[in-house]
Amino acid sequence: MIICLKQRRLYQYCIEQCILGDGVTGMPTVEAKIIDANVEPCGLITNFLDSRTISALVTSEETTQNSYLLWKKVNKRFASFSFKSKARIWIKFQKLTYNDSLKNFISNTQKCLSDIASVGIAVEEEIIAFSILTKLPE
Repeated sequence: MIICLKQRRLYQYCIEQCILGDGVTGMPTVEAKIIDANVEPCGLITNFLDSRTISALVTSEETTQNSYLLWKKVNKRFASFSFKSKARIWIKFQKLTYNDSLKNFISNTQKCLSDIASVGIAVEEEIIAFSILTKLPE
């Protein structure tokens, strides 16, 4: 979902709170542009979710027009930054093995590294590099 939002240059609307108007005059043209810019990412996010999840997350009209609020709710529900989630992903990386195919090994390693970054595990690059090198045959 993040990749799709980034490709369409919509991810910024999901991670930054947009302020409607200029704070003084509330310029309607600016407000309309911001709402339009928020509707597309909201629609894209809801396309990835099933109807039960949408009904649980979208509780007001504001949520359907504010991609920042919707994204916060999706992350709170799915992107667990808990210790358990981090441990599961780190263990998966540690169990990664080389199975006679460098292409598959690189692909699987990239997936694991992406997962590690997505849950916010802070590991020195050297430690990751050494871990990967020890998995390769001599």
